[in-house]
Order: sequence, then structure tokens, then C-alpha cells
Amino acid sequence: MKTEKASEFLEKIKNKIIVIAKEAKIPLILVAILLVADLILGMISRAMIGNLPDQNTVSRCSYEHCAQVSAFFGQDRYIDEDFIKKMEYDFKNKITESGISEKKLKYSSCYSAQGTVSLSFEDKNLEEVDAIGVAGDFFLFHPLKFVSGGPFINDSVMADYIVIDTDIAWKLFGSNDVVDEIVYIGDVPHYIAGVVERPEGRISDAAGLKDPVIYMTYDSLSKYGNIYSGRTTEKEISEDGKKAKFGGINCYEIVCTNPVEGIVRSNIAESCGLDGRFVHICENSERFKALPLLEVVASFGTRSMWQKAIYYPYWENIARGYEDILSILFVIRLFLKVSACVTVILFVRTFYVRKETDLHGLFEKLADKKYELEVKLNERKKNKRNAKWEKDELPRE
Repeated sequence: MKTEKASEFLEKIKNKIIVIAKEAKIPLILVAILLVADLILGMISRAMIGNLPDQNTVSRCSYEHCAQVSAFFGQDRYIDEDFIKKMEYDFKNKITESGISEKKLKYSSCYSAQGTVSLSFEDKNLEEVDAIGVAGDFFLFHPLKFVSGGPFINDSVMADYIVIDTDIAWKLFGSNDVVDEIVYIGDVPHYIAGVVERPEGRISDAAGLKDPVIYMTYDSLSKYGNIYSGRTTEKEISEDGKKAKFGGINCYEIVCTNPVEGIVRSNIAESCGLDGRFVHICENSERFKALPLLEVVASFGTRSMWQKAIYYPYWENIARGYEDILSILFVIRLFLKVSACVTVILFVRTFYVRKETDLHGLFEKLADKKYELEVKLNERKKNKRNAKWEKDELPRE
């Protein structure tokens, strides 16, 4: 008897589960579709971020708990090498005051300026080629795709080395295999350290990579080129009247030990000593996370209304373009997550209300059964009393 009741109970539970599963089929499919779409968009977002090596220097350095920060200076500011040295000196003092010792402080940095130079090789000339003058660990922050050779080291030994892209290599030499070949910039010989593949695509072209580009030391760009990324001052550098342009630096980048979240960024902002109207400080290692992307979304419609006179280098233009795309994907993913949660909540609520209705009906049935049972019991008791009275020959009620 007990076995039959247990089997009957289990059968009821099984039937109930089947009913719930049928009712939940459509909501479960919808939730699965929403979550899969969110997963796919998440994979696309991570792939896009991974294809921005200029923004991921943190992943390539061996420092623990570090941050990557960039400072972009206004074109109307005079930023020279002395300014950068003073800024770094102040920054190191501030970061050590925050509790990290000089021995544990690890950082790498670079700075750059944009301009143009004219190249020549034998009877071939390229006029006004886009040039980036670099100093420090530039190629750590910007791991270019070399098809031959490699980056130059920013020291006195390799001061006259340059890196060109494949377009320049083919126009001057008809080949990419041109390492250690000599080109002339301002009648001064420069050696080719490597040849790089220039990124292509709509965003890259719009960011400033539509035309050929050459990478050279900041010193060479100052002496033999034209700088247009910031204010410059021309000064004599030799007794024969030779001049060079000082200043024009518009980008400073650092990856540094970050003992407290955001402290590298805030200390760089304080150390540069410029009003926010003349500098833009960006924490690259945080810019593609949830909160910064929400800030990009919140600035929709006003983000393009830029009131700072800053000439952004191509890598920052690319990053800003991807910020817009990733912020849209973030909003879509957020909508998908919220939709999945709402679907689950509505189903649970509907099921709960239905369950309450079923229980109410069940209680009513139980009340009716109870009433019927009480009536039957009272009738049985009455019949027993009447039978007893008849046996004892007692008057009936």
C-alpha cells in the first residue's frame, strides 16, 4: 500500500515537472538566444580590444599591478624634452610619496611628435612624407608589424636610423628587403633599421594612416623635418648657424607600477602642471572597461564637440574610434542581459501567480471535501444512536 502511494506521488511530481517544462520551453529558448547573442558580442568585443596593441602595453610588460597612461598636449603648448624630463622627475617624487619605494618603482615611457620630412635615394625623391619623431621606449608601446628588420634603439649610436613602411620601401627601392640601406633626409644619410606593414582599413585611413609614414628619432625630426603637432622654437645648435626646432611634442606615454588604482593617472595629470583645457590624460589600461564605456555612451551627441586644440596621433584616433564601436556593443550586451533577466522574472511571476490560483482552487476543493466528510460522519453517528435506542427500546430523538 505504501509503495503504491509513493509511486503515485512520484508520478504526480513527474507530471508536474513535464507541465512546467512545457510551459517554460519558450522562455528558456528566448533566454538561451539572448545569452548566446551576448556571448558572441562579448567575443567580438574582446577580439577588437586584442587587435589594439597600442592600448595593451600592460599585457606585454613584466611589472605587477601596473597601469598604462597617455598624456596628449595641446598644439598651442610648448612641450620640449626639458618639459618631459621635469614632468617625469615630479611624477617619480609624487609616486614615491604615495608609499612605493624607488627600488620597487618600475616604469617605461616614451614621447613623440608628428611632422613631415623629405626623403631621397639616388634619383628618387619623396616630398613631405608623414613622419613620427620618437624617443624612449616607443616600440614597446607600439609593436609595429615588421616585414623585415626591426626597431631602432633611441640612443646616440642609432640616432640616424629610421623605420619606413612598405609603400616607401617599394617607391624608393622596389623591395622590402632594404635593411641597412641609406636614404637622405635633408642631405643627411639615415640608415633603414626595418620595414613595417601599415595598418589598413576605414578606421586606420581616417585616423591618419592613409598615406606612407616614417618613424625616426625625435632628434632627427627636429633637425631635418617640419613639426606640426605643437609649438616649436628654432634655435641654433652649432657655430656654423645650423638650426633645429625644439618642442612640438604632443604625446607622452608611460606604463608604471600602480600601487593604488588611478594614482598613476592622477600623478601624471598633476606633474604636467597644465590646465585641463590644454591636455588630455587617458588611462589606456582602463578605457575599454564597463564604467569608461558607459561614460562614452553618456557623452553621446557631445563627444565629437571637442574644444581642446589637440592633434591626436593615429593610434589614439584609432582607439577613440573603437571606443565608439565598443560602447555601442556594450549597450547592446547590457540590453540582452537585462532582457534575459526580465524574461526569467516574468516567467517566475506568471508561474507563481498560476500556482497560487491552483492552490486556491485546491483549498476550496479540500474545504468541500471536509464539509462532505463532516456531514457523513454526523449522519453515521446519528444512525448509530438511533440503532442503539431501538435496541434498548428508548424513545427516539
